[in-house]
Amino acid sequence: MAIGMAIVGFGGGAMIGAPLANILMNTLAGIYFFFMMVSAFRYRLPPAEWRQDGWSPLPAANTT
Repeated sequence: MAIGMAIVGFGGGAMIGAPLANILMNTLAGIYFFFMMVSAFRYRLPPAEWRQDGWSPLPAANTT
């Protein structure tokens, strides 16, 4: 009887766990998509003329 209950437990867990796993994965996919889109639209590049304070370009190398 104990073996039978163990087998039923494994089957019951799979019967409940498989659909639940699909639902949770779809939910997480939606949450990840939302946060990735928010992050992508909030990402900003500095203007082309922006330079950090104290920055100076390196002198040009003499190639002769």
